[in-house]
Amino acid sequence: MNGYQVTTVSENYAQLINADGSLNGGGITIYANTTNLGGDNPKIAFDTVNQRFLVTWNQVYDEGMGFYGTGPEVSGQFVNSDGSLNGGNFLLTPIVPLDYVYEFLEDIVFDPILNRFVVLITSYNAGPADLYIRFVNNDGSLGDFIKIADFTSGYGAWGVRIGYDSNSGRFLVAYNNLTEGNACG
Repeated sequence: MNGYQVTTVSENYAQLINADGSLNGGGITIYANTTNLGGDNPKIAFDTVNQRFLVTWNQVYDEGMGFYGTGPEVSGQFVNSDGSLNGGNFLLTPIVPLDYVYEFLEDIVFDPILNRFVVLITSYNAGPADLYIRFVNNDGSLGDFIKIADFTSGYGAWGVRIGYDSNSGRFLVAYNNLTEGNACG
């Protein structure tokens, strides 16, 4: 054999941990890889109103076109506070329904006032990575994408994080605008 193919095999698991650090039950399978799809970069937020978690991750596709193939999308799964799954896996993207669009999960936070999650996603398509938020409502329905940063040069938004101010009901998003002069690799 003169060559080889690397197939991405990645599954997402979770573990409830008690306040004293002891494990609460066994591991929880959030996403089980049954094909050549993978999941990476999980993020979690807790819904204090409905007492459940939202676990999100990059859904990676490997279709013989390189590591990301047609590009990753962002998926989610609700998990009840006892560790049981609530519904099935669902997609939060695509933002732009095109081939070779790379959409990456950046961060997630829960808004207890409006009873919804806010998910930060970067989208890259042959230009700088623009930054979007998407609301996931308490009933699991998805809100519109809202572009919060539009870049025209460099690589766009990277290292993105979100914080929530429960006193004012506002969010603060911090990010790097990665330009060619400060790229790392």
